[in-house]
Amino acid sequence: DNAPWGDKRVRQALSMAMDRQGYLDVLDPTGTNPWNSFFGPALVPYYMSPEDPKWGDTAKYFKHDPAEVKALLNAATGSDTIDVNMISNVDRYGATAQQAWELVASDVRSSGINAQNVYQEYGAYIQSSYFGKITDPGAITLGHLFGTVLDPDDIFMACYWSGSARHNWAGTTIPEMAELDTMFLKQRTLLDIEERAEYVQDIQRKM
Repeated sequence: DNAPWGDKRVRQALSMAMDRQGYLDVLDPTGTNPWNSFFGPALVPYYMSPEDPKWGDTAKYFKHDPAEVKALLNAATGSDTIDVNMISNVDRYGATAQQAWELVASDVRSSGINAQNVYQEYGAYIQSSYFGKITDPGAITLGHLFGTVLDPDDIFMACYWSGSARHNWAGTTIPEMAELDTMFLKQRTLLDIEERAEYVQDIQRKM
């Protein structure tokens, strides 16, 4: 419900301002990690890489595209730049997390999103920003949605399903939420693993 984030073009612009491969080049010492989708690549056979051609057209929102960022921002707000505070925690998550948050802010600034890091004490962060209860109307939160899980259902139902007690947004749900909720519930009923894997990949495309 907070401007300008209620416009999905601004949310898409933020995603496209992020250089995911650049982050991995800096932060992944193994040099082997693929991009996450809405969960990590360990969740075989459900995981699908945003770099995989079979993802389809919506994969473009995972790709670093500063020119498209500015075009989306201009279409949504009338300006090709916006200012935003990025709230996160480092007293609990540590120096590596701080490096990651600072890298995100630095990177998106090159695309026109003038981000400033704001660090919040862990207790306050968990009780407010983490649950989408952000007192700064234009701010967003950087953080970990979920750790290692055994099944996509753990993430779908805890983090994204509108019926979750822990969903990570506040205010009005997006118009597409009803369809996503239906898909989250349906994947629970599919007992054939190949059929379910294909359907979970459809969910990722839709998300």
